[in-house]
Amino acid sequence: MAMAAFTCTRRCFSSFKRSQTHTSCSSQLGSSRSLSSVPRGLFGDASPAWREHIISVSNSSTKVSDDREDCARHSQSHEHAALSALRSAAIPLSDRRKTVLPDNVNAVAQICLGLVGSKKPVIAPETQGELTKALVALFHDAHDSKILPQLLDSTPAWMVPKGGTAPPFTSIQINYNYSSVRHVDGNNVGPSFIRGLGEYDGGELIVEDEDGHGTTKKDVKSEWVCFDGRVPHYTAEFQGERYSVIYFVQSSFSRVSRTDWEELIRMGFPLQSLPQPPLASLADARVEASRISSESNLDVLLVRGAGAFADDNSASRRGAPALWLASVRRGIETLLNHPGCAPVVVEGWMQTSMGKPANSVLVAVPREHVERAARLLRSAASVEPFSL
Repeated sequence: MAMAAFTCTRRCFSSFKRSQTHTSCSSQLGSSRSLSSVPRGLFGDASPAWREHIISVSNSSTKVSDDREDCARHSQSHEHAALSALRSAAIPLSDRRKTVLPDNVNAVAQICLGLVGSKKPVIAPETQGELTKALVALFHDAHDSKILPQLLDSTPAWMVPKGGTAPPFTSIQINYNYSSVRHVDGNNVGPSFIRGLGEYDGGELIVEDEDGHGTTKKDVKSEWVCFDGRVPHYTAEFQGERYSVIYFVQSSFSRVSRTDWEELIRMGFPLQSLPQPPLASLADARVEASRISSESNLDVLLVRGAGAFADDNSASRRGAPALWLASVRRGIETLLNHPGCAPVVVEGWMQTSMGKPANSVLVAVPREHVERAARLLRSAASVEPFSL
């Protein structure tokens, strides 16, 4: 039995709970508006007294000022909680990242939470606990007001968050009391976000300019800084107690198991902007297809030779299974997404023996459109009903 893994469409059928959305303080800030300028429908069936109360709050500049102060206190409380959790944690000495070690130093205090492993990604066992909760909350608290505006121009389109969600990260690197030497983070993809915590002076992030002829110094103490970890960078000398936390996407995320993926989401890691990884086996795909068929008015087709529909040949099946399957999914959706055939759902799975997705996918189609969908898909692939 071939091992399997799958990727879904935007209407994915995996039924897991999303992590609770953390609302940024910036969204709480109002602007002065008169009663007549506010649409009645904005408040739905709210009582007149409640409507008047909301509008009076909106018109009050004093209240806006108070909200800003509340917002600052809210952010400070998240930072205080994160710093307390860091101080309570036992950050172990490690030589795992040899490229960052200062001269004549064999190990430094560092740990990575979330997804680890450049070849076979898994969730680090230390991820469960209060430290992860505090650091995830710290990021969500500021993602729309402090982090989103800094997204790099080089961010891949498939990583740009949609609908106000937080930028994705699969991993959180924690460094304690050492200045990293010049290095690059070769296992990262997309932007990284760093923040410095603790009582210290100095310790700026120094990033080389694109032309390689200069550097830019960025103060990260209690500030969010977005940078490309694949560009050479290092840490300035400092005095005092310094923690740095770096949120990033591990380049191997495309090969993580669906179980670990859903566990990361449960813990609050914002993975919604990333293509979901494949299922672990054809058996898992069969179980999912059976559930789809029983719970909705959909029929499931088996499409062999699905690579013919990929719209991005740069995403290799072996190196980036989730990206490759997402490319196949987009191609199939484009083919079927027109009058007379509703949007569909595409699932794929892994071949363990070859370490890449199978070149077959399951396509779930509304029952009334299945014959038309099958005809369209047969233009480039072999199609048959999937036996449950």
